[in-house]
Amino acid sequence: MKTLNSLFQSMLFEPGIDELNNLDSFFCSKIHQSQLRLGVSLNRLPTILISCDAGEEKQTKQKFQGLQVYQYKKCKVINDDSQENHFHLIRCMDDDPKIISTFLDFFEELLRDPNNHKIRVILEKLNLLSQILNLRSTEPKATAMGLWSELYLINAFNQSEVLTDAWHNNTQEKLDFELNKIAIEVKSFSSNERIHTFSYRQLANLSYENLFIVSIQLKDGGDTLSLRDLFKDTLSKLNSEDAKTKLEKVFYEYAGNMDLEEFRFSKEVAKNTCRFFKASDIPSIEEDSIPSEVSNLRFTVDCNKVPAISIDEVFSLETN
Repeated sequence: MKTLNSLFQSMLFEPGIDELNNLDSFFCSKIHQSQLRLGVSLNRLPTILISCDAGEEKQTKQKFQGLQVYQYKKCKVINDDSQENHFHLIRCMDDDPKIISTFLDFFEELLRDPNNHKIRVILEKLNLLSQILNLRSTEPKATAMGLWSELYLINAFNQSEVLTDAWHNNTQEKLDFELNKIAIEVKSFSSNERIHTFSYRQLANLSYENLFIVSIQLKDGGDTLSLRDLFKDTLSKLNSEDAKTKLEKVFYEYAGNMDLEEFRFSKEVAKNTCRFFKASDIPSIEEDSIPSEVSNLRFTVDCNKVPAISIDEVFSLETN
């Protein structure tokens, strides 16, 4: 079965699309064998069409970033034998390929569940999509590595829902994962040496007695996963709707306008090199040695000889 992204791309080259002559006519394909359609209009942007009975046409009063929402809109599907029909429409209004891809990814996941096919449910979810589309920052490779490695931690172990719940709500928070009794900071490296940069306060965090550092090597050679691949695989491991919503929100806020296919890393290398360290075991600087005039102290540490512990040891402190 084609993804909505691949379906949309193939629809752009259909011969019949040249017959489109206004924004209220669409070339459509059905979504997941349902009555919902993915449509392309004159502007060559994607629209989700939900069939409905006739009603008073209206544009939703609530404003959604990058979207237009209409209810009971009279439209014509040019590759359908029927005449004009009524639909609820959710239009993507941004021609940025990354925004279009995000729009389609969002509905790809949302519409897998038939319970989400009703316009009332979809409208409730559009606030999240609007927030996602509002993020415009361009992120460097270092940020992509940070997101990939944090997502890998959630994906790779049997604590996926617990870790999703503990994941930071925004990237400005001091720690990546905060549970009741433990906190986890994730570090990645691409060289052959396990060397990381820390702030003094990061290692001397007074809020958690049990602070752990996860160190993961990321390599972009061999059999690799993109950020989109890893995100979708991680989402499939979650059962709770709350956990799925949290993962989507944090992932897309973190990713911003990043190309989710540009950065790819090997899951096998990450698995073989993932290590957990007690923050207290990582060489640091004695507080008494820091002059009072010095602040925002950062330093680089070779962690190759730091003793590693297992994830079971880490989570045993949370459950005891």
